[in-house]
Amino acid sequence: MPLNPIYPNAPLVEVVFEIRFPGEPAIECHRDQFFQLIRSEYKNVWVPNLREGQAPALTPYHFKSDDGLCTVMTAINRLAFSTKKYQGFENFKREVLRLMGLFTDSYEIGKLSRTGLRYINVIRYVPQDQKLPLSDYLNLELKLPDVFPGEFKKLDLAFVSIVKGGSITTRLGHMEAKDGSGDAILLDFDFAKEGNLDVKEISSYLDESHTSTKAFFESVLSEGYLRFVKGETI
Repeated sequence: MPLNPIYPNAPLVEVVFEIRFPGEPAIECHRDQFFQLIRSEYKNVWVPNLREGQAPALTPYHFKSDDGLCTVMTAINRLAFSTKKYQGFENFKREVLRLMGLFTDSYEIGKLSRTGLRYINVIRYVPQDQKLPLSDYLNLELKLPDVFPGEFKKLDLAFVSIVKGGSITTRLGHMEAKDGSGDAILLDFDFAKEGNLDVKEISSYLDESHTSTKAFFESVLSEGYLRFVKGETI
């Protein structure tokens, strides 16, 4: 089996890696400098639609690929890469490091305050008796006082767990498709490292984040659903 296999039935819909750093005015003044380096792949520019009270410099510009599935987001204090066509960690990492290298070299970014690797999963299911079938898909038990029923119709939770090397923010909830195509469980988790981080260590931070999120993902899925995700069952 490959070191970082692509699960054939993964519910993954989007992956994001972000770096944050102390604000650098050169980014706002010379945004075109970085854009020129990536415009052959990300030529479509989406500018912020600001609301009252928002700071333009803190609101990212989006540079998108022609198919709209990959996005580079830049602001005065952060850079992120997002993809909706994830083709395995090694391919994702290669593009992240290329973009981060071009960006940090262009604006002489040396220190980071945060890195974050986020995986957004949407687990579709067929509703039965209006119950949210958490146990069919997730190895997760919510302990509540006896006065609360043990079954849910809808759920919306967010919590932060302290783990080795950082923290994982998890969002878990019920989703209903706007087009009426069915219901789904949102499983969204973001592994973050915070502190005085070195830009030269982005590769190792990304590897560490991936190792932690992969272990989290596999442990939180129920045994049966994990086998399905891996393509071992139908």
